[in-house]
Parts: sequence; C-alpha cells; structure tokens
Amino acid sequence: MTLIRMPKQLTIRKAIPGDEASSHEAHMRSIREICVKDHGEEEIKGWGYRELGNRWIRPIKEDFVWVVESESTMYGFAYIRMIQESSTKRSHLHGLYLPQKPQDKASLHK
Repeated sequence: MTLIRMPKQLTIRKAIPGDEASSHEAHMRSIREICVKDHGEEEIKGWGYRELGNRWIRPIKEDFVWVVESESTMYGFAYIRMIQESSTKRSHLHGLYLPQKPQDKASLHK
C-alpha cells in the first residue's frame, strides 16, 4: 500500500461533470486500501479494480457527491444518495473516503 502525503490545505467542493475519473479512482483506492481489511485480497481483485464505465455520470449530476482536493489533485470523496419513496425521503451513504489523517494540522476549506 502506498501512503499518500496529504497537503496542508484541502478544499471540499461539490463534484462537477469532468470529475468522474478522479471520483472513480478515489473510490477504487478506498476499496483497495480500506475494504481489503474486511474482504480479503481475492474479493478486492474483482471489486477494487473495476473500469470507470459511466457509473459516476448520474451521481455527479443528480446526487450529492463531494470531492476533497488540493491543487487539482483529488484526495477523497463523499457520495450520498437521497431516495424518495412515497411520502418518505431517506438517504444512503454510498462512500466516504479520505486516505489518511491530514498531516501537520492540515486545514480544510469548504
């Protein structure tokens, strides 16, 4: 596993069209680095190395996807989907990933 050195200043912003590839890579990295502890290498081989495809197009346009970045490099993401069922709204957290603790009192800016 390669540790990513976090920059001192990070920005959290809503994902926009064009962030699909970076969002996908952050998602795959989260599976390979975090989920492997609970699922093992064999399961991760098929799950954490998927191709981009079009899986991020709809979420970025219609749901709540945020990216954590610094100087155009994405370090993490969050993905929440709101679901309307009759008169009830519910949400589902699909992903939340930041590779490691921010170093040296890194500051987050929204």
